[in-house]
Order: sequence, then structure tokens, then C-alpha cells
Amino acid sequence: KNTQDQWCSGGYIQVSTLYPLSLQSSMVKVYDQLSTGFGMEQLSTGFGMEQLSAGFGMEQLSAGFGMEQLSAGFGMEQLSAGFGMKQLSAGFGMEQLSDGFGTEKLSNGFGMEQLSAGFGMEQLSAGFGMEQLSAGFGMEQFSPGFGMEQLSAGFGMEQLSAGFGMEQLSTGFGMEQLSAGFGMEQLSVGFGMEQLSDGFGMEQLSAGFGMEQLSCRGGRLA
Repeated sequence: KNTQDQWCSGGYIQVSTLYPLSLQSSMVKVYDQLSTGFGMEQLSTGFGMEQLSAGFGMEQLSAGFGMEQLSAGFGMEQLSAGFGMKQLSAGFGMEQLSDGFGTEKLSNGFGMEQLSAGFGMEQLSAGFGMEQLSAGFGMEQFSPGFGMEQLSAGFGMEQLSAGFGMEQLSTGFGMEQLSAGFGMEQLSVGFGMEQLSDGFGMEQLSAGFGMEQLSCRGGRLA
């Protein structure tokens, strides 16, 4: 199994996937575009023109092509998208997402996420894969339609099994990725190429045409 290691400002990143080295190296190049500090992430993409600036639990993301925008307060995230018409409002760890075109909707309890999508059946910004996510008490579960991916996380124990695309930590066509830690969820969907990563009540969404999937939080990402 091929492994490729790379250092980033937030910590140590290990790329260990089923993909060829060419795809892995492209993933590492995308990683180079992310700089993480003290919960202060910043992401800038090319075609997607996304830009994220995080303060002390206050993230803000503006996307070009997807026209998404995320502003977070003190664990209170809010996302409004143009083209996708997505909108996320979070209270005190209680997120809620309602989509226009995709008609997605996410309601969170106390770390208990639940998403039901209408048209595309997406979860946490899903594209063509008809993804759906339901989380309990830090136990996320992700089952997509077309991509046939499935992820179940316990207490920071993630497990991903992909069928058609065999996606893991940023895939090719499906480009789905979900990583859940200690209340840190991250989801990147297929056709819409959206990605959401939660830290300590700090959600981050990046959507565009660059199929970004970035997570560097001082720990080891495998």
C-alpha cells in the first residue's frame, strides 16, 4: 500500500490510500494550499476561488464558482451559498442546513447531526452522489447512493468503505470524504465538490471546481 508523508504547518499529514502515486502527489499539492494555526485555517483555491479565514473559532469562507459563504461566531456557524443556495445556521453546537437547489436540510442537537435532502438527497452539502448523514453522540454514519460510500464513526473512530469509486480522503470522480474525530466532522461530496470540516465547534465548508479536501489540525491524518 502506497504511503506518502508531508509536513504542514498544523501537524503531520500522512496520505495512505488506494490511489496511484500521481493522484497522491496531487492531493499533497492541494494540502500545500492550506495553512492551519491556532484554529485559524486559511484556504485559497484556484478555479473555485474559495477563501477561508478562521479566528478563534470564527471561520469565514467565500467561494467563487459555488458562491458559498460561511461565517462562524463562537461555535455558531452560518453558511449561505449562491449557486447551490445552501444555508447553514448553527447555535451552540446545533447546526442547521437548508438548501435551495439541492433542498438539503441538516439539524443538529448536541453533537447529533441529521440531514435529509430532497432533490439530490445530499447530506452536509452533497452533489451527485445522493449522500445522507446521520450522527448520534459523536457517532457519524454516512451512506451515499451513487458512490456507495459508507462511513461509521464511534468515539473518534472513523471507518470508510467505498464501493464504486473507493474514495478515501478526497477521491477522483466521487470526491466524497468524511472524517469524524472528537466532534470534528469533515465531509466532501462528489459533483458539487463541497467539503465541510468541523473542528472544536468550528465548521468549515469549501466548495468549487477544485475538489478540495483539506484537514490539518496538529494531529495525524491517515
